[in-house]
Amino acid sequence: CERLKESLAEALAARDESHPRAVDFDTPAELTLKMLDKIMHGQQVSARDALELRDEILSAGSDLRQPVNLMGKMRNLHQDDEVNKSLAMMLMSRTSDIEEESDYSDSDLNLQRTSSHGCASTSLPLPVPVRQDSGALPQLAPEAGEGLPRSNSTSLASAATSPAGEGAERRGKRAPARRGSVLLLPAMSDSCMQLMKGPSDQLNVVLAKIDEWQYNSFELDEASGGRPLSSLAFALFKQCGLVSGRFNISEVRLARFLTCIEEGYPNNPYHNRIHAADVLRSMYAIMTRGGVSKALPDGADGAMLVAFLAAIIHDFDHRGFNNDYLIKTGDSLALRYNDRSPMENHTLAAAFELMKEDQFDILKNAHVKVKENVRKNVIDMVLATDMKQHFSQLSLFNTKFSSHHTSRNSGTNHVTSRLSIDRDSPSAAALSVESPRNSRGHHLRNSSFRNSFHGSRALMAGAKPPSSDETHSAGGGRSLSQGGHHPHLLDEEMRTLALQMALKCADLSHLASPHAVHLKWVQLLEEEMYRQGDREKALSLPVSALMDRSQAGVTKSQTGFFNIVVMPLFTAFSQVFPRTLPLLNTVRENYNMWKLEEMNAAAAPSTGGLAKP
Repeated sequence: CERLKESLAEALAARDESHPRAVDFDTPAELTLKMLDKIMHGQQVSARDALELRDEILSAGSDLRQPVNLMGKMRNLHQDDEVNKSLAMMLMSRTSDIEEESDYSDSDLNLQRTSSHGCASTSLPLPVPVRQDSGALPQLAPEAGEGLPRSNSTSLASAATSPAGEGAERRGKRAPARRGSVLLLPAMSDSCMQLMKGPSDQLNVVLAKIDEWQYNSFELDEASGGRPLSSLAFALFKQCGLVSGRFNISEVRLARFLTCIEEGYPNNPYHNRIHAADVLRSMYAIMTRGGVSKALPDGADGAMLVAFLAAIIHDFDHRGFNNDYLIKTGDSLALRYNDRSPMENHTLAAAFELMKEDQFDILKNAHVKVKENVRKNVIDMVLATDMKQHFSQLSLFNTKFSSHHTSRNSGTNHVTSRLSIDRDSPSAAALSVESPRNSRGHHLRNSSFRNSFHGSRALMAGAKPPSSDETHSAGGGRSLSQGGHHPHLLDEEMRTLALQMALKCADLSHLASPHAVHLKWVQLLEEEMYRQGDREKALSLPVSALMDRSQAGVTKSQTGFFNIVVMPLFTAFSQVFPRTLPLLNTVRENYNMWKLEEMNAAAAPSTGGLAKP
């Protein structure tokens, strides 16, 4: 009974005292734990409180891990109404409580929807450049025993588009043509061969920095000649032992797959190949320096494969519009996936459909069980990036990791009262990060990773030792430890949650970038949102909050986004994986920057919102 009391208390203690949340976004699940905690401590629970909780549970339905009355609580923050509405639309799985503008009727909106009985949609199509078949698909010489069959059937992967944009014009590229479900890439052979040849000296200099917590992916884009995702991914796969290891991934297939995936990222201002490379780079740092990979009992190489693949494809063929837009315009993706995470579901389906092609099947030589496990984990991770799932994921992560702990002393799993270790204990040393093992079982430490890019061509510097902040950040936290033993997560659900949260943090990692880099990403996101607002105006739809180009955009919502989403997310993750504390520290610095911007804007109200940074 005492152990259960302590565990319940810990499940409610996932708060960072150094940055308390501006308002308490308790979910019905957390409120239930609080009431149970009171009962088990002999405290009285009023009939009114019990009835209120009962009503909340009944009204929540299946969303027991969604906050209660989110919109009302955000109003208590005294934020701009547009900011509140924008955050609510992004985070709430049920939007019935959000006050909708009444300047259009249901019949007007229905005119924009695609009929489920085969009527053509009146929503404007995405701009797709004219594609011309360039003839025979350039091919690499096949490896021994490797055939190159090409399906002519239509697939979900054939829906990927690459609208011409500023990046394509700058690099003098034309959009890829297609034959059936296969991208016909101009100079595809050159792109693949360049990957297999190895990075240039200029690219090596940029790759040498990938172990740092703060990174500039725009430099990677420049150094790679506009191939940031495929260049980084190919290097990581090789250096982490995923090519020659137990997965036996063909370098030719890997090069083709990465090149094709990269071409499938449209030139959106924000959701583009540079963003994908940035997420992949951050995922690598979180998995290695953050100590996540060593907490997964499946082996470092298996965890890294899943983490890399999820990061690489997580926004594949992103349309540049959010899910709410796809749903309210009756987009074919919303109809296909029944309004449930249409963009994330499409990304996954298109990427795995592409892998059905023999020439892109990087897991062709893997065991069937490995393929099933990779697919399951990648699906779970990418679906969790839908912000509608944010509170559910964070609530489950907090309660699960606060109250469970694996002990090997008796060879059994049991619940303990606190997942914390002394700073100078052997357990703290056990949290020191190990790089993934290569195919021979040797650790690929950072210095090896930096110095082994294709022999003498590499210009890698030695790895920096962990900082004292990283080494001792576990004090007082909910970190994973096992009395000095190698820490493993308790069960499959915990492993999945760890990977999901790692990808969520990586997906928002620009918030932990240097100020100038972070500001550039926010400005690009704002432009993408303005473009959605432009499209909504063209369709005579009400413009979504913060997407009206004539008004202040997402830059004025940053402090609210940090308070409600970012700080709780990075705080919870760093408490479980304390070596990721540098990410949280930089997030705080950027938050303080936005807070100062907000104060300056309040001092000059005539500017109409935050000044563009």
